[in-house]
Amino acid sequence: VLAPVCFLLRIPLVAQAQGIYPSIGGTRYVRKLFTLRLADRLAPLTRYEAYFAMRRFRLDRSRFAIVPNFITPEDYVFSDREEAREALKLGTTDFVVLTVCRLVPEKGVQTLIRAASRLRDISELKVVVVGDGPYRGVLEELVKDLGLEGIVRFDGWVHGRQVGLYYSAADCFVLASFEESFGIVLLEALMYGLPVIASDTWGAREILGEKLPDFLFPVDDDVTLAEKIRRVYSDEEVRKTFSRTGRELVLERFAPERVYRRLEEVYRAVMRGNRSMG
Repeated sequence: VLAPVCFLLRIPLVAQAQGIYPSIGGTRYVRKLFTLRLADRLAPLTRYEAYFAMRRFRLDRSRFAIVPNFITPEDYVFSDREEAREALKLGTTDFVVLTVCRLVPEKGVQTLIRAASRLRDISELKVVVVGDGPYRGVLEELVKDLGLEGIVRFDGWVHGRQVGLYYSAADCFVLASFEESFGIVLLEALMYGLPVIASDTWGAREILGEKLPDFLFPVDDDVTLAEKIRRVYSDEEVRKTFSRTGRELVLERFAPERVYRRLEEVYRAVMRGNRSMG
C-alpha cells in the first residue's frame, strides 16, 4: 500500500529490499514487485540479495544501495565464561555448540542435530538451542530418535540481555539456515569472539565470505557441518583466529556509525533526485 501512495503523491521512498529469496512466489512476489518497481531507491542487506533482485525483477543496478544490518556492542552483556556456564548449568569442560534462531524448518536446526549425531565420539559435546517456534516438537522428536537427549538441549526463548550469557558460555556458534538474507546472530557471535560456522546463504557469505570462507558449508549438509565443528573442536588455532578477528570484523564493517553514514548518503541522494549512486 505504501509504495503506490508515495508514488502517486511524489513522496521519495527508500525501501529495504529484504527477504527476497529464490523461493519467493505467489502474492508475496506481487507485493514485492510493486514496492521494488515504485521505490526511488532500494536498500538490500547484501550484494547477493541485490544481484538476485536485479535479475528476478529486471531492475536497474543504479537503483540499489547496499545497507547492511548492524549491532551496538553496548547493548550486550559480556560475562565471565565460567560464571556463565555455572548460571546455565553447563560443565566447565563441555564443548558447547550454540545456535540462536526461531524454530521453523527453514532455520535448519535439524541439520545441526544430524551433525551432532556424527560427533558422538566427542564426549564433551553439548548442543544448546536457544529459541522457540512451531517446529520445536519435531526437533525434539528427532533428538529422541537419534538418541541425543544427553547432548542436545532446548532452552526456549531467551529475552533481552540474557542472551549474552549463552554467547559467553559457548565454544562455537552454528547457523544452519536454508535461506538467510542477513543473520544478525552471526554478528553477535563474532562480537563475542566465537568461531562461527554457517550454511552458505547470502547473509553468511556477506559476513564471513571475505575473511573466513572456510567456515561456510552447503545448505542442509550435515556431513560437512560435522566436519567443521570437529575442526573447531580440535584446532586451537582456529579458535584463536576467530577470537582475534571476530569482534574486529564486526566493528570494522557493521558498526552503527558506518551504517548510519551509508543511510544518510542514500537519503540525501534520493532527496536530490540522484539515482546514480550504487
